[in-house]
Amino acid sequence: MTCEEQQVPKCRHHRTKQAPGWKVTQPTPDTATWTTPSGRTHTTTPTIYDL
Repeated sequence: MTCEEQQVPKCRHHRTKQAPGWKVTQPTPDTATWTTPSGRTHTTTPTIYDL
């Protein structure tokens, strides 16, 4: 079983974003907003695939 809070999308640079100065918030269960040490933000959401 997976906890809901572990379902945040992570990019391939996840290890870098664990470095000091980075911050991540989760405004909704499927969205993560990353803040860089310089204050820039980037929001990630899951990819939606057409079936």
